[in-house]
Amino acid sequence: MTSRTTHYAVRFLSIKTILIAFLLLGVTYSIVTPIFEASDELWHYPMVQWLSTGNPLPVQDAKNVGPWKQEASQPPLYYWLMGGATFWIDTSDMAQVRQENPHVDNGVITPDGNRNLVVHNPAVEAFPWRGTVLAVHLARLLSVLLGVVTVWLTYRLALELFPDRLWLALGAAAVNAFTPMFIFISGAVNNDNLTMTLCSLGLLLIVKRVREYEGLGIRDQKATERELPFAQDFFYRIGRWLPLGIVLGLGALTKTSALALLPITGLAVIIVAWRKGSWREFWAGALATAIPVLLIAGWWYLRNIQLYGDVTGISAFIDVLGKRAAPASLLQLWGERWGFMLSYWGLFGGVNVPLDDWGYHILNGLAVLAVSGVIVYFVTMTWQWFREDPILSWRDFWHELRDYIQGRAALFLVGLFGVIVVALLTQWARVTWSSQGRLVFSAISTWSIYFVVGLATIATRRFARLFIALVGVFMFVVSALAPFTTIAPVYAQTAPVSTATPQIPLGVTFGDQIKLIGADVKSSSTQPDGQSEITLYWQALKPIEKDYSTFVHLLGEYDIPVAQRDMYPGQGLWPTSRMKPGDVIESRYVLNLPSTAYAPDQLKWEVGVYDFATQQRLPASSGGDNVRFGSVQIVAQAGGVPNPTQVNLDDQIELIGYSLDRRAAGPSESIFLTLYWRGRSKMPVDYTVFTHVLQPPETKWAQQDKPLQPLTSSWSIGQVVSDTYELKINPDAPLGVYDIEVGVYDPQKNFERLRIVTDDGRITENYVLLGKVRVK
Repeated sequence: MTSRTTHYAVRFLSIKTILIAFLLLGVTYSIVTPIFEASDELWHYPMVQWLSTGNPLPVQDAKNVGPWKQEASQPPLYYWLMGGATFWIDTSDMAQVRQENPHVDNGVITPDGNRNLVVHNPAVEAFPWRGTVLAVHLARLLSVLLGVVTVWLTYRLALELFPDRLWLALGAAAVNAFTPMFIFISGAVNNDNLTMTLCSLGLLLIVKRVREYEGLGIRDQKATERELPFAQDFFYRIGRWLPLGIVLGLGALTKTSALALLPITGLAVIIVAWRKGSWREFWAGALATAIPVLLIAGWWYLRNIQLYGDVTGISAFIDVLGKRAAPASLLQLWGERWGFMLSYWGLFGGVNVPLDDWGYHILNGLAVLAVSGVIVYFVTMTWQWFREDPILSWRDFWHELRDYIQGRAALFLVGLFGVIVVALLTQWARVTWSSQGRLVFSAISTWSIYFVVGLATIATRRFARLFIALVGVFMFVVSALAPFTTIAPVYAQTAPVSTATPQIPLGVTFGDQIKLIGADVKSSSTQPDGQSEITLYWQALKPIEKDYSTFVHLLGEYDIPVAQRDMYPGQGLWPTSRMKPGDVIESRYVLNLPSTAYAPDQLKWEVGVYDFATQQRLPASSGGDNVRFGSVQIVAQAGGVPNPTQVNLDDQIELIGYSLDRRAAGPSESIFLTLYWRGRSKMPVDYTVFTHVLQPPETKWAQQDKPLQPLTSSWSIGQVVSDTYELKINPDAPLGVYDIEVGVYDPQKNFERLRIVTDDGRITENYVLLGKVRVK
């Protein structure tokens, strides 16, 4: 029964079935996902459009960033190809179609939506497509076809590595094809698509060359080498390596991550030449792979040196993208593994639309099993080698080790490519916020093959085929459901409310254009690091030309802002220019209170409407430019000190609370701040505390620095110390609300500040923002 079931499962997972299924899924994702809502497509496509109209390559300038942002630092091959395919389409409407949402929570998973990167007009984006919409969808379709080729290459690569295990090759192709994030990227305008195809093709060519000389390939060239004259033989050898060199050059002109193929190619050349004992093979392989790279892509890297003083252009990329407050440690990156795996399996939209958690848990569980299986596989293979080939001397050992490595070189090289890709991403992620699993997709073939090898090893020979087939079917089901259950609902506009009967009737009109009918408040109390939720009902009174933003504030004592949420109505999906007179749009706002919010405090809601471009607020019929109502109590958290918090500073010292003698003062008056500290380790340094009344980014209206007393070098672990600081407001301080900024530094080490270490090991800022104060 098991054998028959396995037989049918393998037949179901034929390569044609997998490729057709992937093609259908890729097209589905590309249609269901609104344009510019795929990962970085918002910036990749402007590069395509710019080059499609015959413009030269843009020069990256952090002070004058174009619509492509950091993507102008990327090699241009993919953009040229997509531009060449879409040049005939009139895309002069791109600025109107590509209208960015100024309040989007990009890269943040929010409970109240607002995840759309751009403002959509269903009438413009509907089929039949025209202009920019048509160009984006055509480029997406071509990218899906590249994904089809990548899946097929994974199949061919696995079959080359395991020629007697068709089911394993089919399993690797299925895992590749039905990884939701791979399908999502394939259905987007993204240079990763060409990168994945070229890297997979490069690996296949490398494996074919290496296995050819293992005696496991198609041809044995020994006889040919003896018969050909030197020159003819040398050029024949060059011709055998040349296709790989061309692929390497194309990859280098697509994305810098493809450069990880270069050391793998170098090792492959050495292995083949070593096995043949031929310097002629070495030089032929080296020249045939290096020269095409220089000819095809060398000009791009020379251009980077000339423009940016950096061969890869990464420095210009970072200038635009931004970087971490401090380089991340490996421990910190390990703490970000959940987000990394989310974006490997499927984190859609602007990295802010997740699958259900159960899907991640199952897929991560399979990944853990696969890693365990790969370890078992190599340990078992090595043990069998020791048992079959007893070592009699060191000379025998080196000969046997050489044969062992060469006999498995192809599999090792494929795995090593994945290791290099991860190492490069690790270095990149230490500097930038880039702990995203999708960024290792250049090695998607490697991961898919090793994933299946590991699972097959754990499942044992008897159940391996059935288990792999079931995994493939499961991943297909998850991928097939995601466009309709995960992606589409995020961008679906809710219908206008027919009748609105809010808990708190308001009836306030803003600028005679839009009316706030009322509000529903979910809870009347909260606490620091908590949330407060409110639902507002907005009604258009007449056609509105502009897209106005709405703001919701929670104001505390002295009208000090405690929390804020800005967005377009209807979770960002109902810009006011799309609202018809009489439409009532329900909008939900979830405000996150900072962990250092002052408590206890009595808050009130403040709501208004403004033009984001000018920051001009619309006048309210109730007077002023906002309406205030309701009450929310911030309840103090339990603790032995006021306003308890936990801010770990470099594992040396911890801020555990603070208090203020007053929250408002006039110029030349003082606010007394008491800070509560706890030692986390024995400190050899006598640290100094700085306290500021700060107007961001760097204007200080009050300051006091002084060493902690007693001196921190005398503290014991766990010791709690309080100290009070006088913040005297400058006489010329303008009226307004300001942050209280505190931190710790070493006066003997160039005033180097201690940095915050989060619970998950992330190293962040070198300051702490406490509750705000008002100068009045």
